[in-house]
Amino acid sequence: MTIAAFSSPTATFQGSIHPTHPINRKPKLQTNLIHFGRLADTYAIDNRIPNDVYNLFLKAPKNELHVHQGGSSSVEFLIYKLREAIEKGEIDTLPLYHPNGQVEIVNLKTDAEGKPLNPEQSRAVRDRVLTLDNMRNYYRFQLEMDDHRNYMDSKDIAETTAQRRPGKEIISAKESAQLQKQKEQGLTAYRETSKKINPYVKNNPAAYLLANDYAKNLALENVRYSEYRISPSGNGLGGANGSNIEEVLSAVDRGFKDAQAQLNQRTYPFDYGLLVLFERQNRSKDEPPETKVNRAVQLAKDVVRLKKEGKYNIVGVDLAGDEANNPVTEFKAAFDVIKEYNRTAKPDARLGITIHAGETAHSKNPSKQIDLQGFESIAKAIEIAHDANTPVRIGHGLQVVNSSPALRKAFETYRMFPSDWEKRIDKKALLQASPLLKQIVDRKIVLEMCPKSNLQTYGIHPGFPDNQFEVNRDEYSAKAYSRHPAVFLSRLGVKVAISSDNRTISNTDVTNEFVKLYKYAGLTYQDFKKMVMNGFEGAFIADRKKKEELIEAVKLDFSKMEKVPARLRTIAKMGGQLGWRSRWTLFKETWTTKLSNLYTRVSQWFTNLYRRIFRRGNSSQAAN
Repeated sequence: MTIAAFSSPTATFQGSIHPTHPINRKPKLQTNLIHFGRLADTYAIDNRIPNDVYNLFLKAPKNELHVHQGGSSSVEFLIYKLREAIEKGEIDTLPLYHPNGQVEIVNLKTDAEGKPLNPEQSRAVRDRVLTLDNMRNYYRFQLEMDDHRNYMDSKDIAETTAQRRPGKEIISAKESAQLQKQKEQGLTAYRETSKKINPYVKNNPAAYLLANDYAKNLALENVRYSEYRISPSGNGLGGANGSNIEEVLSAVDRGFKDAQAQLNQRTYPFDYGLLVLFERQNRSKDEPPETKVNRAVQLAKDVVRLKKEGKYNIVGVDLAGDEANNPVTEFKAAFDVIKEYNRTAKPDARLGITIHAGETAHSKNPSKQIDLQGFESIAKAIEIAHDANTPVRIGHGLQVVNSSPALRKAFETYRMFPSDWEKRIDKKALLQASPLLKQIVDRKIVLEMCPKSNLQTYGIHPGFPDNQFEVNRDEYSAKAYSRHPAVFLSRLGVKVAISSDNRTISNTDVTNEFVKLYKYAGLTYQDFKKMVMNGFEGAFIADRKKKEELIEAVKLDFSKMEKVPARLRTIAKMGGQLGWRSRWTLFKETWTTKLSNLYTRVSQWFTNLYRRIFRRGNSSQAAN
């Protein structure tokens, strides 16, 4: 249910952000950084995750290459904008989410009987609705599969299963039908949630605040670099409000630059790039089929013009949206514009191309007789976008696992024999069996994967890589996450990078994504570090020197972290392979601690002995 009462008048931002949400984590960053967001772990991580492991993921340097502006507004920011709109008299209704999934539209001016409310009663209703829990439940994608269960290990699941009454239905037939319907809708159902982000954040002043808030929120989990995807034409910005692409990008760029200046002043190194997004689908059914392609071509020309003018830190373009019904092959003309520009541009001014592909099992357009399987969609994306002058990444790329029967079999081997699966397969033979896998590995094409989003769109499910599965709510998340191919593909040599996709809609962040892979998909410290470095190396930073400096700084941070004995113990717990220097550091620290404790105990023993002898001597003298 959506809020039909929400119109979209022009909203203007005046003054500064109200300082009600100071950063309350990482003491080094607490100095007057005003922002709205908070880490997803405050409501998605439970105490089943060891604190030392979680803190390692949290404090290690990271990046985020795949995040959408439209789905990553912090809930605190959305509440702030709603309060602002209420004060201006722009809205008089709010959504109240109920546990059964229904949304009630609450009127701030009248009660249920239509009687007018006085100002005090209106404020009480507003405060009852504008809570973090209510608004988070409203804005997030509802397929959470109960987030507290997302961290159940196999023992927990076995215990839960054993507690079921014999013959009890796992979930109701109605709920099962609903979940199956959501699976069929997949990405479409997930994308519909983004439309609920209220219209008062979809104007240029709000675009500035969104980017500024997002950048500061990244500092909470030590994300050093981000590429932020903006759809000027598809998310209510740009032409819908009489603005143009330049105004939208200017607002977002200023938001990032101001946040960057504040963060860098506090010795927190942060950088960013902007990706302009081409929408796959038309805005309405009334538009001719070719409109979406013409719009993408025009947007590509605008991006090239702005890049030549050196504006707004644009680093590349992206194709996203309804992949199932809009194959990548239809948009070749738009990517040709980017490739033609790169052909004559200086190396430090080129644009990258990233394409959502292989997120769904099929991509077709019957009217043009196009019918691609998921892995074929990936292959076509690479074919259309890649050349010697154009860096390319693939958004998600899940269906690469289906590119050959041998690769599917290897994936099952990986899941069945996690400790020694590599001894049971021939990696060279796999590369030969799957030309797509070989192409991705040889060309060092980064796959941007977003585990939680992939589950919510049903790109990953308990039956993956098949397209069928049985619905079992208690075990769904654990089984589905264990089927995510990120770790498997990374160990085959694919450059995998991990991101959140849509922080608010998916109720997650980058730290949380790595936690899920650690808990269920066999992620080790080496896997984690490799994926982080893949992200930095695959970033569309055209300035080679700048990119090398960023990579070296991150390597230095990892090196420092790996010299701390407490961190080394955590790394060993995570299955990390320690070098001889690390093992020697741990050995010294362990024995230094043991000897120190022994010295303390011996000293205490001699002290107590001396005291007893001294007391005895005093007692003898007193007796005499």
